[in-house]
Amino acid sequence: MSRAKQWFLPGNGIAREVITADIQRYLGPDATVRPGIGTGEYQGQPGYWITAYRALTSHMIQDLKMDTQRWQQERQSGKAGRGGKLQCNSYCRPVDPIGSSMLGDFNSLSQALWDSS
Repeated sequence: MSRAKQWFLPGNGIAREVITADIQRYLGPDATVRPGIGTGEYQGQPGYWITAYRALTSHMIQDLKMDTQRWQQERQSGKAGRGGKLQCNSYCRPVDPIGSSMLGDFNSLSQALWDSS
């Protein structure tokens, strides 16, 4: 059994609300993310410490940045919901790593899970 690894992702262009809502869809149910400051080559940069069994691909990171832009636009136009909190049904989408299928009625499931928390 492989061990989960921890790494730092610079936060440039990625909102905390978006990465928190999306991380488990990208990296599995055991993935966690917390805001923090980088070390080593990312010394002093704000971003996110991620713990997971696999890494984000460059495509996933780009999707997080695009989702952040959409979320910020919705928040500015007043469509982001309760107190500016994330409403996944307005921009989130299922992640299919091989691009071969869609995952049922994702928007309904996301909204039901969000409303129950």
